[in-house]
Amino acid sequence: MDLYRRYKTALKGINNLPGTRVFLNTFHPVGALLRYMPGVSLITPSPSFRWDRKYKIFQYFGLDVYTEVRVWPQLNAGFNLADAAAIKEVTTSRAVFQKPVYQALNLYGANVITTENEEWKRHRKISQPAFSERNNSLVWQETARLTNEIFAEWEGKETIAVDHVVDITLPLALLVISAAGFGRRVPWGEEVGSLGYTKPPAGHTMTFIQSVSTLCTGLFVKLVFPEWIMGLKSRWQRIRTSYHELEGYMTEMIETRQRERAAPDAEKEDVLDKSNLFDGLLAASEDELASGQTALSHKELMGNIFIFLLAGHETTAHSLAFAMGLLACHPDEQQRLFDHIKSVLGNSQEPAYENIHALTRPLAVLYETLRLFPPVISIPKTVACDTTLLVRMSTVEGKGTKGLGSSEDQRQRIFIPKGSSVFIDTMGLHYNPRYWEEPHDFNPDRFLRGDWNRDAFLPFSGGARACLGRRFSEIEVVAFLTNLVLRYKIELNPAAFDVISGEPPRETRERLLKPYARLSPAPPSRRPATSTCIDMGNIAYQLLSVGLLSLCVYALSVYRRYKSAIRAINDLPGTRVFLSDNDPLGILIGFIPGIHLILPRQPFRFDQKYKAHQEFGLDIHTEARIWPATGVFFTLADAEAIKEVTTSRATFPKPSYAILDLYGTNVVSTEHDEWKKHRKVAQPAFSERNNKLVWDEATRLTDEIFTDWGGKDVVHVDHVVDMTLPFALLVISAAGFGRRVPWIEEVRSSKVKPPPGHTITFIEAVSTMCKGLVVRLLFPDWVLGLRPHWRAIRTAYFELEKYMAEMIQKRQAERLAPRDNDGDEIHQASLFDGLLAASEEEFASGQTALSQKELMGNIWIFLLAGHETTAHSLAFAMGLLACYPDEQQKLYDHLKSVASDRVLPTYDDVHALTRPLAVLYETLRMFPPVLIMPKEVTVDSTLTAHKATTESQHTKESSFEGERKTVFLPKGSHIWISSAALHYNPRYWEDPHEFKPERFMNSNWNKDAFLPFSGGARACLGRRFSEVEVIAFLSKLVLQYKIELNPEKFKIIPGESPRETRDRLLEVKRSGSLTLAPNNLPLVFRRRV
Repeated sequence: MDLYRRYKTALKGINNLPGTRVFLNTFHPVGALLRYMPGVSLITPSPSFRWDRKYKIFQYFGLDVYTEVRVWPQLNAGFNLADAAAIKEVTTSRAVFQKPVYQALNLYGANVITTENEEWKRHRKISQPAFSERNNSLVWQETARLTNEIFAEWEGKETIAVDHVVDITLPLALLVISAAGFGRRVPWGEEVGSLGYTKPPAGHTMTFIQSVSTLCTGLFVKLVFPEWIMGLKSRWQRIRTSYHELEGYMTEMIETRQRERAAPDAEKEDVLDKSNLFDGLLAASEDELASGQTALSHKELMGNIFIFLLAGHETTAHSLAFAMGLLACHPDEQQRLFDHIKSVLGNSQEPAYENIHALTRPLAVLYETLRLFPPVISIPKTVACDTTLLVRMSTVEGKGTKGLGSSEDQRQRIFIPKGSSVFIDTMGLHYNPRYWEEPHDFNPDRFLRGDWNRDAFLPFSGGARACLGRRFSEIEVVAFLTNLVLRYKIELNPAAFDVISGEPPRETRERLLKPYARLSPAPPSRRPATSTCIDMGNIAYQLLSVGLLSLCVYALSVYRRYKSAIRAINDLPGTRVFLSDNDPLGILIGFIPGIHLILPRQPFRFDQKYKAHQEFGLDIHTEARIWPATGVFFTLADAEAIKEVTTSRATFPKPSYAILDLYGTNVVSTEHDEWKKHRKVAQPAFSERNNKLVWDEATRLTDEIFTDWGGKDVVHVDHVVDMTLPFALLVISAAGFGRRVPWIEEVRSSKVKPPPGHTITFIEAVSTMCKGLVVRLLFPDWVLGLRPHWRAIRTAYFELEKYMAEMIQKRQAERLAPRDNDGDEIHQASLFDGLLAASEEEFASGQTALSQKELMGNIWIFLLAGHETTAHSLAFAMGLLACYPDEQQKLYDHLKSVASDRVLPTYDDVHALTRPLAVLYETLRMFPPVLIMPKEVTVDSTLTAHKATTESQHTKESSFEGERKTVFLPKGSHIWISSAALHYNPRYWEDPHEFKPERFMNSNWNKDAFLPFSGGARACLGRRFSEVEVIAFLSKLVLQYKIELNPEKFKIIPGESPRETRDRLLEVKRSGSLTLAPNNLPLVFRRRV
């Protein structure tokens, strides 16, 4: 359904412009691999689809553009163009139509192909001078030399039969670029001909030519597979070796040339050394450095020269092969070429570079070959912003330019949305009858006239990023064809190809020259082929084999990553689990029943507390997770190490919480200077005035709860969280947003009418959003429309956004208007108003104020952080007081002593109310809201941690300073501050499993070992807000009611210890909550007499 919805959205985005609709997206790596499996062409165009259809598909859809929508694994909408004017606009408007990132081609370093913007300009500026007239002359000389060496091999033979002409053109092109590109002249016979094996030079296992040839042939393998996989097959091992060998050769060449150029005798007369691309690139780079600009680094030099080699090797070889095939199929054209060459040379027997500009027909033959067989059949661009293109209606053969002209009424404006792709279809363009009369005919004469359309001919791409090596390739082909046709006729080989008498040249050509896909289209081999009959059983077997092999390779890769991770942490003891719940896939799978067997869940950490550290013998242990993403985590329960982590923010930053930018960036999700800005504005909102408002609202709501209980002596509550959650929500609604809501109105009333312009009340919006937050974060809007409950969450999200926007606008208007001295206290003291005031003060002082979205983002975070956590902590506190009546009595006596002759304490007593605060702190120690605080490790680092201890050791040996161990933390690993383990560590807490508020009544407790509000600079801003709220509620409640266990809902066992009762009563919830929550907590409230 998700795929289908995205597919339909994509069609709407392109206005349903006609085109192809295919399932498999072969531009995605998975699709690219799958397309080569037998039978997969049924769901995706074959690699030769564009070649086979040429311009026919444009004629079918009636326009010189058609769309192609590919669905899986990643949806892609593309526009295929065969209109020269539109293509010219695409190639010249580089800001709108950008080339894709070709990072895979940074094999040896960044280069003129893979870079963009200013970096590309620098590479092009340095690279362009290397393609000089001097280098062109060298290309001619080397091509002529190699051609003569080939002829020498053929000496004495009248007829030479070649099974596959690419076996000549590929090594020829390779040796030409070796000499004219690298300055390494290699005789034909030494590497290709009859002289046999050539020994590599010292320090190498391959010759230079062997390394280049092997790498070019196996480039796809090198790009797709990591190094270790390439060791699994001997052929892949050879490709891997060739990569490193070529790198070694290029490094040596750079160092040698740089030494030679710096030496006093650098003015040597070696034309080969001075004229090759490599030397030209070095010279241009040094000239840049001398003029105060940035020269190319060694890696960039190697990156560029490799790209020249790659781009000019295979494409030139294949184009030359196609040209010879065409001349064989069209003997009349071959005769015209021979006559032309003879007329240019006159009495001279040897063509020379000086003849190059007169040799127009060999160049025309090359151009016509490139038109019929373009090296790249599709040139991709990405669309950076919404735009349009004006495109002609398609035409048919026979009309051509005469029949259609350029009439504007035959053009249509096409909308192209941002993020889509544009493909310059060179096949469609080169076979478009609008620009080429009889486009399927081989007619070099069309390029001998001066009126052919340059914009409709793109074998070398177009615009500013057109091929730098165009002239290099042209001279190489012209030189070879000129020398070859002067001495030999090119004919079909009847021994390897069926020559049919009377067959038209075009039909012969189509049989002879049907290309197959490589880096560029290549002529087919005439070697015996296997049967093309489809055996579905064999296809199924092959698919199964490929699937199993892929699974095995993937499993090996995962295991290797896991072992590397274990080595990186020096095999420090810890847990080893399969499923990683830090990966989205792992999170989803983790909710499947039974998965806890292979994945620790949050309650597992609470159940374990400090036990895991005791088991592994150290206050730090590791957790290695394997799949889908391998990760190593260091779990800390050492207060000193934790303090170092929370204070060293550059080394141990928090991970990105961008998912919490639900309404806008905020003080939790930002980092560095942006975080400082948010914190500076947010902190003043948590003022003493706001604390008093929290007290007033908490006591008001507590009184309203007592009123709701209607004077009953005993009140039964099935689950006390059903009381604390709405209580905390209404407190933060008033003290956070300035929206006071009576308890009875929202909690007991069946239906409260929302204000005009809203479908639900503010409290309903907040409550629904908080309860459904995980669903809102995980699923897109359209998925939330599939279920009524999810639709309610989606509605709540937008309603709360609207409420907050209205509140901001209203408060800003009120703050600008003259204010009465008796202003609304709740508004003036609320967090929302405090945040607005602080933001406006920042703006008034010349600083950057928070935007509306940032204001909403922060107030939402305060609501989220202070709502559920306070409610659950309050519930746990009441449960503990019910289990420990003696502690509850001590609390009651303390409250009476503080209130003295008054009935109830007031906010003025808050600092004297030390025991309610101690009860809260002890509750937070035993039931910390957040069990794990994650940090990332940005650089290799170390931490020292204590050896683990036991409860009996606490008073006898409290420091163990001599028993610390230094642990290495590699860059990229993660740290988890385990608040549960820290809070139950006997080193810091005597009898940690006992409920003892007394421990917080004196000042000598370890502040670094208590982290319910996090620690360091990023500790919770709302700490005092929560503390005041809980103290106010507990004080009023305990003074008027006893908190007891509910015997109707909870079995009371006579003689059971308070700790045993507590463990049964306060079992934590296993899922569905962002923070630690009681699963079911039934209590009774009995009025005090």
